[in-house]
Amino acid sequence: MLKRFDAGQAVEATALQTNPKWSTRNAAVGDLNGDGYPDIAVANREMTSYVCLNDGKLHFDYHPLKDSPSAATVAIADMNGDGANDVIYACRIRAKA
Repeated sequence: MLKRFDAGQAVEATALQTNPKWSTRNAAVGDLNGDGYPDIAVANREMTSYVCLNDGKLHFDYHPLKDSPSAATVAIADMNGDGANDVIYACRIRAKA
């Protein structure tokens, strides 16, 4: 459940609807496309993981993370110093470097 603040009051903005077939282990929040809105990276067990890009109205567009089978955890940080956040994930099986 995501909340927004209106006149100092927390109100329900939306419920993030994930695919019920996702077996999510972990999630991280950060701006992934430079638009200033918080996006979500989701680590899923024994399947592809996803990034969920926020359109600014708390609607999310899902995109698979390449080579992310059975991600154990996920984080968002600027790893290469270019000023843009990166998605970092560790996989338990079959990950490609």
